[in-house]
Amino acid sequence: MKECPPDYYKYLDRRCLKRDKCISMPKPIELHATNEIAFPYKIFNGSCILHCPADYKSDYLNHTCIQCGGRCEKYCDGINIDSISLAKQLRGCTHIKGSLEIQIRGGSNVVNELEENLSMIEEISGYLKIVRSFSLVSLNFLKNLKRIRGDSLENQKYVFVVLDNQNLQELWDQENKTLKIDSGRLFFSLQSKIVKSVTLEWKQFKMDDQRKLLGYIVYCIEAPHKNITMYDGRDACGQDNWRVYDVPYQEGELTVFQLLPNLKPYTQYAFYVKTYTIASERTGAQSRIKYFRTKPSMPSSPQNLQVVSNSSDSLIISWLPPANPNGNITHYIISCKKHSNGDNDSEDRNYCLDPPTTKPVPPQISQPTPPPKNDTCSCEDNPHSGKPLSINELEEAARIKFEDELHNQVYVKRYDLHGLIKTKPMNLNIYRPGSQIFRDQRTKRDTIGEPFPNRADNHSLIINNKIQNVTENGTNIWISFSRPVYGHTEFFTDRLHHFTFYDINVQACREKEDDKDNESTCSSTSMQTKRTQKKRNKSLQQQTVILGGADHIREVHITNRTLDSITITWDQPKDPNGIIFAITVEYKRVDIENAKPISLCITSKDFKNDSSYSITKLFSGNYSLRVMATTSAGEGEYSPYVHFYINEPTSNTIVIVSVTIIVFLGVLLCLVWLYRKHQKERENLRLFPSVNPEYIPSVYIPDDWEGSFGMVWEGLAHDIKGKPEIRCAVKTVNEHATNSQDDQTTPLRKVSDKLGGYTPSESQDSDELDIDTHHQFPSISESGVVTTTANGYVSGCPTNGAATTQC
Repeated sequence: MKECPPDYYKYLDRRCLKRDKCISMPKPIELHATNEIAFPYKIFNGSCILHCPADYKSDYLNHTCIQCGGRCEKYCDGINIDSISLAKQLRGCTHIKGSLEIQIRGGSNVVNELEENLSMIEEISGYLKIVRSFSLVSLNFLKNLKRIRGDSLENQKYVFVVLDNQNLQELWDQENKTLKIDSGRLFFSLQSKIVKSVTLEWKQFKMDDQRKLLGYIVYCIEAPHKNITMYDGRDACGQDNWRVYDVPYQEGELTVFQLLPNLKPYTQYAFYVKTYTIASERTGAQSRIKYFRTKPSMPSSPQNLQVVSNSSDSLIISWLPPANPNGNITHYIISCKKHSNGDNDSEDRNYCLDPPTTKPVPPQISQPTPPPKNDTCSCEDNPHSGKPLSINELEEAARIKFEDELHNQVYVKRYDLHGLIKTKPMNLNIYRPGSQIFRDQRTKRDTIGEPFPNRADNHSLIINNKIQNVTENGTNIWISFSRPVYGHTEFFTDRLHHFTFYDINVQACREKEDDKDNESTCSSTSMQTKRTQKKRNKSLQQQTVILGGADHIREVHITNRTLDSITITWDQPKDPNGIIFAITVEYKRVDIENAKPISLCITSKDFKNDSSYSITKLFSGNYSLRVMATTSAGEGEYSPYVHFYINEPTSNTIVIVSVTIIVFLGVLLCLVWLYRKHQKERENLRLFPSVNPEYIPSVYIPDDWEGSFGMVWEGLAHDIKGKPEIRCAVKTVNEHATNSQDDQTTPLRKVSDKLGGYTPSESQDSDELDIDTHHQFPSISESGVVTTTANGYVSGCPTNGAATTQC
């Protein structure tokens, strides 16, 4: 099917979709990170498209494209393009709000894709940076770029950066290109394929019939020396190293111009020009061999930079000249800067379980191999492979070494709750050119030997992208310095801090040819990071004097002593090899033969604020003790022994301790007794309802005595039901009882008479009504019959309304 049916629209030239289906499709996954709307597809010219064509802009309301009446302006945010998919996000953009960085190392059809997606960019508000994009030959994909404003700059300095694009040969077509830069500088570095060009000029060759002259042939070849003949670089087998340029005849021109492109900087060439005529013409002309040298350019970086530490305060630096000097190399610039984050104390790392490891590196002096002369082919063989070691192999070896060091610095061990070793990325700090470091360290400028500035206006070590000469406060130890080196490829530096990382940079600088020479005279830097050796212990055995190293703890003090413990303090090393990670305390009994020492490891978190530690559970006896620090350089030297004695407990001590224990136990028992008594009293205060078993089977029946009871007494009934004593309540008849109720023969009346008609006053309480007198009364049998007993009696007191109990 070549065309879609009515009401259907072509999609990707392979499907037909309805309008609703087209405009409801979400944006592709590569546009999820952009500001593109969620449903960007639209209908235009019978197709379902994602992006509008040139000079059209999107109408998202009606899902179509409308014409701009000229070039459409489209504003997009700055981006770092490292793939083709990211480049597609800038399709149709004319203005970049921010900076544009391009770093594409691979991909298919890269140049065409960049031209298709970036060709409409006209203005960049920030900076433009193109770095390590090996597939780029030119920057013609930015053919419409007209302005870089430089509102934000790379490293606060550069607005246009082109760095390490190995195949870049030209920027863009210079004839129709005008680029305006509002602020900032340009930075071009390591463009190995950016080459020089030379324009030759000569007068037109005159012939009797100019029609016989078809043109000219220009031959050119590199010529280190001015002794080239036209037969050099050619043989009978067709080998020809001469470059050939065909120049057509330009009718009417008196002077001929020819551009010789793609020439190496600061290289001498030989050339000659020969006429090209018709075959039947027997006359012609050929010039003499002449020479010219291309203009110089920025040198390449020095090769095979090596840094070796042969002591705790010095480094030996060596290198080879640059592979492409691109000029007359006059000197090198050596700069050295103290590394700001050489050691990091990880709070999650237990340095007692996982101590720092250091690989001992024997001192050695590197002798760089001089480059081979032009008239020899000798190469130093690689002892490991038996093949010549190329520059690329040296760079690869340096890269591998750098990655190994990077992993060692960034990742450290840490322990989880179960004691398993994990790796944790540390905070790692990277400083760009122009940044200020060592802000918190007071510095002074060195004024000895060379006319350096004699005062420090600020603490920055990098001013105008140049390393300044700065020493540590109060010393002559370098924090940073910069030195020119003439006529040598080796440099020795001392006055460095022990066991400290230093960044070493070497630049090659050439001679400036003339006032029109605007190319950079110094190369980019070759850099190595090296650590000085640790400060070691020096022993003078003849004088029995030991000069401790940087990690040596010289003084240990016993500050507190008890019956079974001591507290020690020590003087921390003032200038250790790096950072103190842990302290080892070793002690042993000296009054016991062959006693084994006991070692205790203390992490830095335990003594960071106070250099002290308490040792407990010591038995009586004579002890020796010493202390050792563990730093970034490993274990240091032990301190001198200190001795202490734990006394045995005396008899008085035993008595005092025994009495103290007895008193303590007595007090404890008293407290327990009081507590239990209090608990029992609280339990007695509780009310527990109960049922008198004597009343369970009976039902209360009112009798004639209801309403005629008098005082109720609490009493004790003796010899009832075989029990010697039972608590009971005794009812008495009140004075208002009727004659029938006031029967003198009833038990109640007899008890009332025995009590003497005693009636307590209202002011008396139960405590005042205790009666000790026993009153005889007839006992009451189980059947309720009154019987007389000799010993049956009741004693009691008024209950003031207590519940009655029939006995």
